[in-house]
Amino acid sequence: MNNILKSRIILSYLFKAPKLALPKYRQTPVRKILLSSNLNASATNSNGIQNSANDIKLHYEKISNETLESLTERLDELSDELDDLVSNEYDVSFSNGVLNLKLGAEHGTYVINKQTPNLQIWLSSPKSGPKRFDFIDNTWIYKRTGDTLHGLLTKELSEIFKTSIDMSKCSFFF
Repeated sequence: MNNILKSRIILSYLFKAPKLALPKYRQTPVRKILLSSNLNASATNSNGIQNSANDIKLHYEKISNETLESLTERLDELSDELDDLVSNEYDVSFSNGVLNLKLGAEHGTYVINKQTPNLQIWLSSPKSGPKRFDFIDNTWIYKRTGDTLHGLLTKELSEIFKTSIDMSKCSFFF
Protein backbone atom coordinates (compact mmCIF):
# COMPACT_ATOMS: atom_id res chain seq x y z
CA MET A 1 0.00 0.00 0.00
CA ASN A 2 1.35 3.41 -0.83
CA ASN A 3 1.57 6.26 1.70
CA ILE A 4 -1.29 8.24 0.18
CA LEU A 5 -3.68 5.31 0.51
CA LYS A 6 -2.57 4.70 4.11
CA SER A 7 -3.14 8.35 4.92
CA ARG A 8 -6.63 8.27 3.43
CA ILE A 9 -7.56 5.17 5.43
CA ILE A 10 -6.31 6.73 8.66
CA LEU A 11 -8.13 10.00 7.96
CA SER A 12 -11.38 8.23 7.12
CA TYR A 13 -11.14 6.30 10.39
CA LEU A 14 -10.50 9.49 12.37
CA PHE A 15 -13.47 11.28 10.83
CA LYS A 16 -15.77 8.36 11.69
CA ALA A 17 -14.53 8.16 15.30
CA PRO A 18 -16.91 9.59 17.90
CA LYS A 19 -16.01 13.12 18.95
CA LEU A 20 -15.90 14.12 22.57
CA ALA A 21 -17.74 17.28 23.56
CA LEU A 22 -15.52 19.48 25.68
CA PRO A 23 -16.91 22.06 28.08
CA LYS A 24 -17.83 25.33 26.38
CA TYR A 25 -14.81 27.22 27.72
CA ARG A 26 -12.47 24.73 26.07
CA GLN A 27 -14.17 24.97 22.71
CA THR A 28 -14.16 28.73 22.22
CA PRO A 29 -10.77 30.29 21.51
CA VAL A 30 -9.93 33.36 23.57
CA ARG A 31 -9.27 35.46 20.48
CA LYS A 32 -12.75 34.63 19.15
CA ILE A 33 -14.34 35.58 22.45
CA LEU A 34 -12.54 38.90 22.52
CA LEU A 35 -13.49 39.61 18.92
CA SER A 36 -17.13 38.80 19.60
CA SER A 37 -17.23 41.51 22.27
CA ASN A 38 -18.09 45.10 21.45
CA LEU A 39 -15.11 45.77 19.20
CA ASN A 40 -15.13 47.85 16.08
CA ALA A 41 -14.33 44.99 13.70
CA SER A 42 -14.16 47.30 10.72
CA ALA A 43 -11.37 49.50 12.15
CA THR A 44 -8.62 50.01 9.62
CA ASN A 45 -5.17 51.55 9.70
CA SER A 46 -3.86 54.25 7.34
CA ASN A 47 -3.22 51.58 4.68
CA GLY A 48 -6.82 50.35 4.80
CA ILE A 49 -5.86 47.05 6.51
CA GLN A 50 -8.02 45.72 9.33
CA ASN A 51 -6.52 46.09 12.81
CA SER A 52 -8.14 43.05 14.44
CA ALA A 53 -4.92 42.01 16.22
CA ASN A 54 -4.57 45.52 17.62
CA ASP A 55 -8.23 45.56 18.62
CA ILE A 56 -7.78 42.28 20.47
CA LYS A 57 -4.78 43.58 22.38
CA LEU A 58 -6.48 46.87 23.21
CA HIS A 59 -9.59 45.06 24.44
CA TYR A 60 -7.45 42.65 26.47
CA GLU A 61 -5.52 45.57 28.00
CA LYS A 62 -8.75 47.29 29.00
CA ILE A 63 -10.25 44.15 30.54
CA SER A 64 -7.10 43.02 32.33
CA ASN A 65 -6.37 46.50 33.72
CA GLU A 66 -9.93 46.88 34.95
CA THR A 67 -9.75 43.44 36.57
CA LEU A 68 -6.44 44.10 38.33
CA GLU A 69 -7.46 47.60 39.45
CA SER A 70 -10.75 46.35 40.91
CA LEU A 71 -8.91 43.51 42.68
CA THR A 72 -6.44 46.04 44.10
CA GLU A 73 -9.26 48.21 45.42
CA ARG A 74 -11.07 45.24 46.96
CA LEU A 75 -7.92 43.87 48.59
CA ASP A 76 -7.20 47.34 50.03
CA GLU A 77 -10.73 47.43 51.47
CA LEU A 78 -10.16 44.01 53.06
CA SER A 79 -7.32 45.48 55.10
CA ASP A 80 -9.79 47.86 56.77
CA GLU A 81 -12.62 45.31 57.07
CA LEU A 82 -10.42 42.62 58.62
CA ASP A 83 -8.31 44.94 60.74
CA ASP A 84 -8.03 42.55 63.69
CA LEU A 85 -7.33 39.51 61.44
CA VAL A 86 -4.72 41.11 59.17
CA SER A 87 -1.06 41.12 60.15
CA ASN A 88 1.08 44.26 60.14
CA GLU A 89 2.84 42.82 57.09
CA TYR A 90 -0.35 42.90 54.97
CA ASP A 91 0.33 45.03 51.91
CA VAL A 92 -1.31 45.51 48.52
CA SER A 93 0.56 47.10 45.61
CA PHE A 94 -0.21 47.42 41.92
CA SER A 95 2.34 48.68 39.41
CA ASN A 96 3.10 48.02 35.73
CA GLY A 97 0.45 45.33 35.42
CA VAL A 98 1.60 43.40 38.51
CA LEU A 99 -0.52 43.11 41.65
CA ASN A 100 1.24 41.96 44.82
CA LEU A 101 -0.65 40.90 47.93
CA LYS A 102 1.70 40.33 50.86
CA LEU A 103 0.10 38.45 53.72
CA GLY A 104 3.18 38.10 55.91
CA ALA A 105 5.66 35.32 56.62
CA GLU A 106 3.01 32.83 57.71
CA HIS A 107 0.85 33.00 54.54
CA GLY A 108 3.21 34.27 51.82
CA THR A 109 2.63 36.54 48.84
CA TYR A 110 0.16 36.41 45.97
CA VAL A 111 1.34 37.78 42.64
CA ILE A 112 -1.24 38.46 39.93
CA ASN A 113 -0.02 39.81 36.61
CA LYS A 114 -0.96 40.36 32.99
CA GLN A 115 0.54 38.17 30.27
CA THR A 116 -0.26 40.23 27.19
CA PRO A 117 1.31 37.90 24.58
CA ASN A 118 -0.95 35.05 25.80
CA LEU A 119 -3.96 37.28 26.57
CA GLN A 120 -3.98 35.82 30.09
CA ILE A 121 -3.75 36.79 33.72
CA TRP A 122 -1.31 34.71 35.73
CA LEU A 123 -1.65 34.03 39.44
CA SER A 124 1.10 32.81 41.72
CA SER A 125 -0.55 31.61 44.92
CA PRO A 126 1.29 30.56 48.09
CA LYS A 127 -1.53 28.05 48.70
CA SER A 128 -2.25 26.49 45.30
CA GLY A 129 0.73 27.44 43.13
CA PRO A 130 0.75 28.98 39.65
CA LYS A 131 -2.36 29.31 37.50
CA ARG A 132 -3.03 30.86 34.07
CA PHE A 133 -6.45 32.40 33.53
CA ASP A 134 -8.11 33.03 30.16
CA PHE A 135 -10.92 35.54 29.67
CA ILE A 136 -13.92 33.40 28.70
CA ASP A 137 -17.64 34.17 28.95
CA ASN A 138 -16.93 37.50 30.66
CA THR A 139 -14.78 36.06 33.47
CA TRP A 140 -11.24 34.78 34.04
CA ILE A 141 -11.14 30.96 33.98
CA TYR A 142 -8.35 28.47 34.69
CA LYS A 143 -9.04 25.91 31.95
CA ARG A 144 -7.56 22.89 33.73
CA THR A 145 -10.01 23.02 36.62
CA GLY A 146 -12.69 25.49 35.56
CA ASP A 147 -11.94 27.69 38.60
CA THR A 148 -12.42 31.41 38.19
CA LEU A 149 -9.79 33.91 39.32
CA HIS A 150 -12.21 35.60 41.72
CA GLY A 151 -13.58 32.30 43.00
CA LEU A 152 -10.11 30.95 43.76
CA LEU A 153 -9.10 34.16 45.56
CA THR A 154 -12.36 34.14 47.53
CA LYS A 155 -11.82 30.52 48.59
CA GLU A 156 -8.15 30.85 49.52
CA LEU A 157 -8.44 34.19 51.32
CA SER A 158 -11.49 32.93 53.24
CA GLU A 159 -9.42 29.94 54.39
CA ILE A 160 -6.45 32.13 55.36
CA PHE A 161 -8.51 34.67 57.35
CA LYS A 162 -11.00 32.05 58.59
CA THR A 163 -13.93 34.27 57.60
CA SER A 164 -16.07 34.70 54.51
CA ILE A 165 -14.45 37.00 51.95
CA ASP A 166 -16.65 38.64 49.30
CA MET A 167 -14.97 39.46 45.96
CA SER A 168 -18.26 40.01 44.09
CA LYS A 169 -17.68 43.79 43.92
CA CYS A 170 -14.73 43.22 41.58
CA SER A 171 -14.99 43.64 37.82
CA PHE A 172 -15.66 40.47 35.81
CA PHE A 173 -16.66 38.50 38.91
CA PHE A 174 -18.64 35.42 37.94
